[in-house]
Amino acid sequence: MIIKKYLAKEIYAHLCVISGILVLIFLSNQIVQFLGRAAAGKLTGGMLLKIMALEVPILLGFLLPIGMFMAILLAYGRLYVDSEMTVLQACGVSQKQLLVYTQTFASVVFVVVLVMNFYITPSLIRDKDKILATNPATIILNTLVPGRFKSFNDQNVVYVENVENQKAQNIFIAKRDVMTLHKKINGEDRAIVVPIWRVLSADKAYQIQSKSLQGSFVVAENGIEYTGVPGERNFRVIHFKEYGARIPDSDTIKPKVSYGALSLTDLYAQIFTNKKAMAELQWRISMPLSIPILVLLALPLSRVNPRQGRYRKLVPAVLLYTVYANMQFVARGWLEDGTIPAYVGLWFLHIVLLLVALSLYVDKHRWQEIWKGLQFWNKKE
Repeated sequence: MIIKKYLAKEIYAHLCVISGILVLIFLSNQIVQFLGRAAAGKLTGGMLLKIMALEVPILLGFLLPIGMFMAILLAYGRLYVDSEMTVLQACGVSQKQLLVYTQTFASVVFVVVLVMNFYITPSLIRDKDKILATNPATIILNTLVPGRFKSFNDQNVVYVENVENQKAQNIFIAKRDVMTLHKKINGEDRAIVVPIWRVLSADKAYQIQSKSLQGSFVVAENGIEYTGVPGERNFRVIHFKEYGARIPDSDTIKPKVSYGALSLTDLYAQIFTNKKAMAELQWRISMPLSIPILVLLALPLSRVNPRQGRYRKLVPAVLLYTVYANMQFVARGWLEDGTIPAYVGLWFLHIVLLLVALSLYVDKHRWQEIWKGLQFWNKKE
């Protein structure tokens, strides 16, 4: 029992450190992408923090298998280098017992990844998609900086001189749109689509919630709106005391449909008619399924000579996992496109990796006997 606790402590300690480092690496890449959207005025600071908080558990469900694989390599590699594994074997801990212990430790990670990929991660992805589908008008109001021009979607320019008591003072809005004009060309009436500009300036603007109209509105007071085609003389000029524009409700803005956000029940209902749903289901199963196979692979790869160093087999092991992980992405794309049938799917990758792992448990002398048996050309008639 003491030995089992010691081994569990070594593996879980390495698992926490490695998984934390991997999450930080992947999260930094996500932060760069979302910071670009925030700089463009598509996300607020609060929205960015919420998205990053949701990304951490989503990434954990994806990175825990590789974290467990590397944790075994590093933990057991250290035990071999420090000759502690030799002492354990002298005390009666066989390779079979070590494998059983390690698979028991990995079963905890297996359950965590299974629950996260099947239930928690889809819910978190739905929450993230809702944030990304937040009302653009609300984002604009929350990202305005007094005294600066701000461009949105390369079609709108907004400027406010000052903001006091949640009211914008001296507001300027320019919006680019298109208009269809009918002109006579060579004696024929033709419809021509030309760009137009709507330019609005007002003394102040603010947001209100109307119970009677059941919605949110942005109201501008004491202003002028110009509408027309640049270069033409037929501009329309409107003087107004109050000008209201309805802000679309967030419920009317549907978030992007993602198969990763579907619940297990909804996903299962589509797997026989939708190839992408089948690919998503097999992907969710593949993450926890890879853990016992990776444990089986990591155990012989962690076995090193004390003179070789604990990192001798780390590079080939990581390269092997990289090929395995990348092929899962490729096979998932093939499955979505219909290149491979569903019964092949991602399963053939797990079978290949399982055969590779089992081959490492075969004794070298046994391999030599098998190889001699296959050399039929050397056999005497």
